[in-house]
Amino acid sequence: MKRMFTMAALAGGAVLAATAANAQSAACIQYAQAQAEAAYPTGKGLVEGGIVGGFLGAGIAAATGGNVGQGAVAGGVAGGALGGTANAAARKATYDAALAQCMSAGPPPAPPPPPAPAPTLVWGPPPSPQAYPSGALNVRAQPQVLAGNVVWVIQANEPVGVGQCSNTGWCSVNGSGGAGFSAQQFLNFY
Repeated sequence: MKRMFTMAALAGGAVLAATAANAQSAACIQYAQAQAEAAYPTGKGLVEGGIVGGFLGAGIAAATGGNVGQGAVAGGVAGGALGGTANAAARKATYDAALAQCMSAGPPPAPPPPPAPAPTLVWGPPPSPQAYPSGALNVRAQPQVLAGNVVWVIQANEPVGVGQCSNTGWCSVNGSGGAGFSAQQFLNFY
């Protein structure tokens, strides 16, 4: 019985190890394919070789008194074949190197998580409906610090009415200069 449990535990461990290896292998294959495609895009050598070969074939035919059109076609076909073969060989070498590097170092790191969303602006009642600043305090058109956003300035100890305050540290205020928003941390409530 003890032997049977030992065998089952070994088999389970082998299955887990194989699953982890398969996951790493799949991630590394995907990584290597992406590296090869980025360095040597599919069809790039064929197209480039065909264009260069076509020009060379036409030039050789013109220089030797042959048919330029036939020279361009023959050169294009030959150049395309050579370019495609060279591109495929370079692509395979890049794939093999990326796969070997990944398998020896482990799978590539996972992409970073997306940034956290900005906090939702929630308004609520202020600590008191009246406040005053200890020093001069800007009143802004929107509850944020932006250039040109200041609409008036509350003077030190000038009382203002406070409507609501947000979870992001802004309060709606109303005073001698009109309505706007000020930073809650600079208001003294009474």
